[in-house]
Amino acid sequence: MTSVRQQVRLFLEQYDRDGLQYMDCPECGKHNKLMVGPADEGGHWFKCLSVGCPTFGTTEANHSAKPKPAEAEPASGRKLYQPYRRDPRYEPPSSKDYLRYNSRYGVLNREVRRLLAGNFYRGADGSVDVLPVYGPEQEERGYVERNFNYDSGPKALLRPYRDIPEPMVSWYWPKLTRPNWPCLAIVEDQISAARLSRYFPTVALLGTSLDWHAQQEITRIAKNLRAPRICVILDNDAQNLCVGLAHKFPGRGIAIPVFHEDVKDMSPEDFNNLVGACRGG
Repeated sequence: MTSVRQQVRLFLEQYDRDGLQYMDCPECGKHNKLMVGPADEGGHWFKCLSVGCPTFGTTEANHSAKPKPAEAEPASGRKLYQPYRRDPRYEPPSSKDYLRYNSRYGVLNREVRRLLAGNFYRGADGSVDVLPVYGPEQEERGYVERNFNYDSGPKALLRPYRDIPEPMVSWYWPKLTRPNWPCLAIVEDQISAARLSRYFPTVALLGTSLDWHAQQEITRIAKNLRAPRICVILDNDAQNLCVGLAHKFPGRGIAIPVFHEDVKDMSPEDFNNLVGACRGG
């Protein structure tokens, strides 16, 4: 049987890109739950985000790899990747892309416009979607590449800005503003966040973990919004993590149990019930 380390190597040979990447876990079989990232000493580390799966480790350093040339330092002091809009493979979203998101996930055109920046065409490998990562002021912090078919294939989290510790969570806001909100919602992925932002300010974790800097950012903005509740909504296989994240926001954090794979996949009836639970009804 092929080891996890060997499968990660094969994955990287086919899909290696800058930043964090996610693949199906060879041990527990969960889709896109094995997170893979570059290790400082060379090679890559990997860790499964699925509850109860102990899979983690590193690949061996690739000593034959040539070192990357030093990148030019921009005037702002940040190191930048090439912006995706300048990539010759980049194409803006088409009417078919809007229809694909409308019909598959029930998101409105306004939400698709904010969610989807376009596609990268990769020839024989097809296309991948480009989903920007937004800060609370709606500035772009980075972007996520997702397989054109969202339910299969790997995803990669890319960071145009490398100035750690910038929080890599993505913010989505309702169309209308108000002096206070009944809650601020936290979900795993960007499509779920865009859908729920129809009713509440929503943050996509881009995973199931929350670092200190993102926690402080969410706490600060929840106070500014006068939101009495921070509702944490994770997949049905991450309910223990959901409770743990809610505890990071004393006095505000509430874990909302769901029995579906994702908010983005909920039926209209279940979605409306979730909205009511977030409001405290």
